[in-house]
Formats: sequence, C-alpha cells, structure tokens
Amino acid sequence: MKLQSARQLSGNPQVMSGDSVVVLRRLTLLLGIGSLLIGGAVLAGGPFNPRNLGFLSATMVALLSYRELSAGRVDRGLVVLCWGFFAGSLVTATMVAGLRTPVLIALPFLQMTIAWVQGRRAVGAMTAIIVVYLVAMVAAEAQGLLPEPVPRSSLAFMTIYGITCLGAAVMSLSMADDFRRQLASANALTDALARKDAERARSEAALQESERRFRSMIEWAPETI
Repeated sequence: MKLQSARQLSGNPQVMSGDSVVVLRRLTLLLGIGSLLIGGAVLAGGPFNPRNLGFLSATMVALLSYRELSAGRVDRGLVVLCWGFFAGSLVTATMVAGLRTPVLIALPFLQMTIAWVQGRRAVGAMTAIIVVYLVAMVAAEAQGLLPEPVPRSSLAFMTIYGITCLGAAVMSLSMADDFRRQLASANALTDALARKDAERARSEAALQESERRFRSMIEWAPETI
C-alpha cells in the first residue's frame, strides 16, 4: 500500500489547523529575525565565521517559509522550512565541526515533518542523504579535512536546543490534531456506511417480502386470471 502524505490523505491542501499555522508563522518570523540579529552580532564581533553562513541561511529559509505560510500555502511553507533548514544544517555542519556541530540535532525533527508533509519518497531521500553525509563526515574527520570544533557558550547550545524543541512541539501538536481530525472523519464515514448498509438491508427485506406476496397471489389466483 502506497504511503501518502498527510495532505493527500486528508484531501485538504491545509495539513495544519488554523491555530497551529498562526503559531508556526510566528515561530518562523521569530527564527528569521533572531538568526539575522545573532548573525549580525557574531559578524560585528570579529572576522567572518562559518557560523555566519548558517545564520544567513536560517534567516532566508525562515522568511521564505513565513511568506508561504502567510499566503495560506501551508504545505509549501513546511516543505521550504524542512528542506531549507536541512540543506543549511548540512552545509553549516560541514564548515563548522562536522558531526560535532549541535545544529545536526534538528535532523530527526526535519525527517518527521517531511514524512508527514510529503510522504515516503521524500523522507527516504532525506534519510539517504543523511546516511551518505554521516559516512562522508566520519571519513573527512579521519583524514583531518574538517576544521577544529569552535568552542560554544551555554547560551548558544540553549538557543539551538530550545528552537529545535519548540519546533518539534508545534509540529507534534499539529500532527496530533490532524490525526484526531482524520480519526473523527473516518468514524463519521464508518457510521454513515453502517446506516446505509442497514437501510439497504431493510430495503432488500421489504423487496423480498413483496416478491413472496406476489408469488403467493399468482399461485392462488384462479386459472382464468
């Protein structure tokens, strides 16, 4: 059986409830502005740092996703958000410290979200890229091709983990709401089918009774008739 995305299963282009869309839109706007401010502060504090590329990509992805969400294109906004942050995370990790870069903690969250929005092929492609990337980073570190890890403050770790957990909470609640809507719709459809089956059974019983009575009338009717 082919696994479809949540949008295809629901038959509705909007895979999130209105309240969840509002929260996600605000979160992406906050993420875009925050990344821009943090990146600017890091750049102003010294020469260019590879982390600036991550902040810049996060800003662009968040603002593009915010634009799509604001226009009501929720599924497209989620796709932009997932694949944009996915690509940005891999590039940033490669330039900063490889597999030791904290931003990679967001990868499982991105896999979960893209599976919900786009289905099996998308999450399969993302997983394949992750596996290849992990093997490549291990080989690159063994050959000494990666830069030395940059010391990070507790505030930086808190920011990365906090954003990831907040995003995962929003998406998890949205998925739970969508599942409950789908379950309620399926239950309503099941009840409607059961009512139709009962009505059909009653109609068939009435038809059979009419046929029985008609046959009895014919059998007992005078021969002249």
